Amino acid sequence: MRKPTPTPALRRQAMSGPAVSPLDAHLCYLILEVSSLISHALGLKLAELGVTVVEWLVLRELYEAEQAPSVLARKLGFTRGALSKLADRLAAKQLVTQRAQSGDRRARPLALTDLGRAMVPDLAELADENELEFFGGLDRNAREVMLSTLRAVVFRSRHRPRPVEAD
Repeated sequence: MRKPTPTPALRRQAMSGPAVSPLDAHLCYLILEVSSLISHALGLKLAELGVTVVEWLVLRELYEAEQAPSVLARKLGFTRGALSKLADRLAAKQLVTQRAQSGDRRARPLALTDLGRAMVPDLAELADENELEFFGGLDRNAREVMLSTLRAVVFRSRHRPRPVEAD
């Protein structure tokens, strides 16, 4: 089989490379960029109270009810190992406890301590302030469209693994 003879256009393309879309044309990149900015700003605020962003996520989930570590890890998209490290850190800060259940020594749900429960509203206020800083300029409709779109993406992607390591 005969090798095709490159045209001048193909030679120019080979020299400059194929057309590649700019990063900011990709939703994935923009979402990552926005997430990094928001998480960094929130991390600075939460650090004043001695908590990281991922610790805040765990504390906020436990505010509703105690939960088995495996269930909490799945909800938050953490590996069990990452959640175990987080639980140890939060226990060392006296913000969570692991309660042994009668009859099953392996089942040790995580629960907030009184200190952890008292702290969550203050952390939530910081998270709300942070969100307002980044999204306060959006009108209600734009915010609702963004929320519903992102929730739809999360819902459709739930079957995909998304392990996150603790920071």
